[in-house]
Amino acid sequence: MTSYLGASGICKSFAGGPRSTSRPVLTDVSFTVERGEAVAVLGVNGAGKSTLMRIVAGILHPDKGSVYRPPMLGALIELGAGFHPDANGRKNLRQAFTLHGVHGAQIEEKIDLALEFSGLDQAHHDKPLRHYSSGMIARLGFAFVVALHPDALISDEILAVGDDAFQRKCITWLEGYQQTGGTLLLVSHNLYHVKKLCQRALWLHDGRIRHEGPCIEVCQEYESYHARSDTGGAASTALVLTDSDGRNRAVFQMGETVHISGGTTGGTWRIALPTGDVLAEGVVGRSGKLPTEILLPGTYRVTVSDPSGSQEAECQIRGDSRLFGIARLERQWM
Repeated sequence: MTSYLGASGICKSFAGGPRSTSRPVLTDVSFTVERGEAVAVLGVNGAGKSTLMRIVAGILHPDKGSVYRPPMLGALIELGAGFHPDANGRKNLRQAFTLHGVHGAQIEEKIDLALEFSGLDQAHHDKPLRHYSSGMIARLGFAFVVALHPDALISDEILAVGDDAFQRKCITWLEGYQQTGGTLLLVSHNLYHVKKLCQRALWLHDGRIRHEGPCIEVCQEYESYHARSDTGGAASTALVLTDSDGRNRAVFQMGETVHISGGTTGGTWRIALPTGDVLAEGVVGRSGKLPTEILLPGTYRVTVSDPSGSQEAECQIRGDSRLFGIARLERQWM
């Protein structure tokens, strides 16, 4: 693979006012995203994530360094930015597609696709955007990118668009986008989405890259750092799933032992399914075991809560079974 999207030696500063000196926001930030890869950018508010995304998108220019992009780059940064409040949904979409080089009959096809994905009722298609709610405008902005289907996509905290059903729809589309070769650079504070969508991650801290590597590894380092900060430096470990040989894994076979550890010292943890059904509880700092002997094949969300907050990990159970549901219960015919 060849490098597809990335930045080299990016530096950026902003002046706080006429009498103040400039303040560095990004310092010597370099990274690459390969074609078809999904990379997450983590960091607290003020770490420089949004500034970096705007530089990669071409909205801002760095003081130093260079950025390279694929021919068709989509940006989900400020959904609806550039839409005119006096134009209706169709006209705004037509203008947006035209500006992105879409012409002829293809425009009408993409407009219809975007309106369908947005889920907006027919009556709003021809209404000026000033009559839309902010959520409806955001839906239209996301739907525009869906219909555009760019070579690479930058997403900055936009996975909370609309209601729960529309959010799930957006996540499903992003998963399909990747499966068809789409490239994703994602900023999100939701580590569950980050782990679900991304293969690699980089952690920005005070405008510099503190850690870069496999997504699960970086997320664990990030969670562990904040757990230590929140508990005044108390001993902390990130939530980890391992097999009987101590290897970190996320995919297991039915009946295989899954060891669970993590949390700060003190308190208790609880492990539950997405449905809320509790599978196990224990003392923080000691290992637990996921009862895979009764779990049916599927993807499970493991949540551990302790005094520092909660941590999550995703576990996939594989195997052959003709049963449906979550668990295989012991039974005896009388």
